[in-house]
Amino acid sequence: MSAVFQFGSKTTPDEPDDPKPNWTPEDLMDRAQKAIDVCEPELAVRFMRRASEAAPEDASILDQLAEVEMGVGETERAGRAWMRAIEVSGNPDHDANAERWLYVAQLREGNGARESYEHGLRLLTARLQAMQASMVHEEGSSESDIRAQMCTAYCAVAELYLTDLCLEESAEEACQNALNKAMEFNANESHEPMQGLASLRLSQGMHAEAANLMHSAYERIKSCGHAMDPELRISTARLLLECAPNVSQCADDALDLLMDSKREDDENVEIWFLMGVGFYQQSPPDLTLAYEYLERAKEMLEKVREALLQENEPFPYEVQLRLVGEQMKLVEAAALEYPPDSNEGDDNTDGTFEMED
Repeated sequence: MSAVFQFGSKTTPDEPDDPKPNWTPEDLMDRAQKAIDVCEPELAVRFMRRASEAAPEDASILDQLAEVEMGVGETERAGRAWMRAIEVSGNPDHDANAERWLYVAQLREGNGARESYEHGLRLLTARLQAMQASMVHEEGSSESDIRAQMCTAYCAVAELYLTDLCLEESAEEACQNALNKAMEFNANESHEPMQGLASLRLSQGMHAEAANLMHSAYERIKSCGHAMDPELRISTARLLLECAPNVSQCADDALDLLMDSKREDDENVEIWFLMGVGFYQQSPPDLTLAYEYLERAKEMLEKVREALLQENEPFPYEVQLRLVGEQMKLVEAAALEYPPDSNEGDDNTDGTFEMED
């Protein structure tokens, strides 16, 4: 046995269910942090749940618990923790609840999400006005930070009117109004309002304008140089590909973003599928790479299906597998139309487009 273990040290914290009646909430939170430090979020969340039970009125513990619950996929528990933090604050309109309402909004749908966003936005507006009146900024907070939060929240409200609330009578107008507010508060020149406006224009059938907006959004992303959230990057690429039939440059823009995503996670099936679509939508299309990437996506999905079949579990991605197959057929058909030398990315020396049976 190594010296480390001889002296009683452990590579992970104690189990939270060990009978330690003298553990304080602070002790439990300290052990939770140690679990996070050694990449054991499931253990951390158990410590935090114990801490929350021991100190049910501590909003700070509830905030941290909610974040870790989100990290382990327990979204319902996370929402309850944030709502409990709002409750123990004693006033739903307390300034500290602004972010909590925005977090809750992301976990809700339809009217519930809209109401939560509106609640959070009212509190952020009041915070911004108070800051402007006093000219005193809280530590770690600035007017531009608050404006950025408001911009993102208004973009989320606009997205609701394009999805959950799209059947409301005034959905289109409400969406445009939310995007106007997002642009008003866009202190950091975020691409999000522009992308939201592109989505609205697509829904209105204004495809050329949407494509131009998305190309401008891509240029803004590249010029800012900041790290981009992986899910948001894929979402942006997806929208660029939707615009590519009208402005082919959008396909190149999407592929550039997706290449970054692939470097981060080459096991994401959607990235392979979207890159296949992107190569197909280039002008001229790179049919060899399009087929190669789509085939990889198909193989990955079929591997998942086989593994689930062995476990007698249902395969939930039949629709995705069908979409991959349909896109592969489009590539096969295009291969018959384009002359061999139009495939810029074709590595075959004889210029033919080869596909496995």
